[in-house]
Amino acid sequence: MTPTQIRHWLRRSPTPARIRADGQILEIPQTPYRWSELASSIEALGASRVECLSESGAVIRAAALDGGGSPEAPDPAELAVAREERAERDRVREATEIARVVAEASERATRQHAETYSRVLERYEGLVSLVVQRLTSLERAYHSALVQAARAQSEAILVRAEAEAEAAQQQQDQGLAPLLTAVAGSLLSGDSGQPKPNGKA
Repeated sequence: MTPTQIRHWLRRSPTPARIRADGQILEIPQTPYRWSELASSIEALGASRVECLSESGAVIRAAALDGGGSPEAPDPAELAVAREERAERDRVREATEIARVVAEASERATRQHAETYSRVLERYEGLVSLVVQRLTSLERAYHSALVQAARAQSEAILVRAEAEAEAAQQQQDQGLAPLLTAVAGSLLSGDSGQPKPNGKA
């Protein structure tokens, strides 16, 4: 009895609750491919007799496997179900493969995007650094120009003040010159400006 024949035989109605192979109880796994898994387990155990049991433990049907034959031919409906199961497994494998390909493509795209963004960020940082350096140089030049302008303005104010002071001094000296000349002449002539004796001037 081949694994495919065992699978068809196990899944026939009424559906068993447990399987007994050579006296060993096999629980039915709760998976989509439980009958295939059970058939593979029975074949791996090398069981010579298989029994389908109900919930109460009663034997629903039994088959001898050591003769290599099948107790009865597979039902066409069961064969159709088996083909549908194989088709479903193929669809699952295909969908899994498609999902894997999409995931790998998405991962590659994400990695390329991250690398591109990293390069753009590096260039942007370099541009920002260059702009900061240029602005710093401009700020220093502007500050130096302001200092030089203030210094030149201060020097111009000082020169102007000195010139105005010198002009004022010259005007003051020119205003005192006649008076000083008259006083000097009076002293040199001996005329003190007082009336002389005997009414002589």
